[in-house]
Amino acid sequence: MKINKKFGVALVVLLGIVVAAGSIAAYGGTNENHLFNREETEIENNSPEILTGEGVLVGRIDSHSVEIEIDGEPKVFGISDELRDREFHAGEISFKYYLDENERAIITEAELEEPERGEVNTAEGIFTGLADGHTAELKIDGEYRAYGLAENIDFSGIDVGEKLWIVYQENENGREEIIKIEIIK
Repeated sequence: MKINKKFGVALVVLLGIVVAAGSIAAYGGTNENHLFNREETEIENNSPEILTGEGVLVGRIDSHSVEIEIDGEPKVFGISDELRDREFHAGEISFKYYLDENERAIITEAELEEPERGEVNTAEGIFTGLADGHTAELKIDGEYRAYGLAENIDFSGIDVGEKLWIVYQENENGREEIIKIEIIK
């Protein structure tokens, strides 16, 4: 079977037009739109997939990282710039993250459960000194007791031997922690 050369060329041209028309229709009209849509698709494909996770926040490693225990195993996560100034306390956490170009997990959103604290208690006692930067010792009813210090508590200006009224409660780690102090005159 012999095909006329002019008919063969016309057939190839017609197939080319059909393919081109199908491409134009698929991208919404013109070749200009085709390029625009391709760039949008590439941008969408380059944006990281957002993943979710839950675990127990062990603590902050440095200004850029936290350690979270997931299924009994500690894992390190980076913190996005938006979260760097946020306080991260130990406890349950649910979070959203993505994997950066180095496959490092970066947290973009985090919800921390407020730590459970015990009931508020008060006591009067004699200040016997600081054991370290986070622990004060008081003599209460003849017994020496050590208390942790909440972040806002400062014993500067309080002398050993002064009588104090303290407000304390058990913190999320089960340690009694002073949350307020007053000197009794």
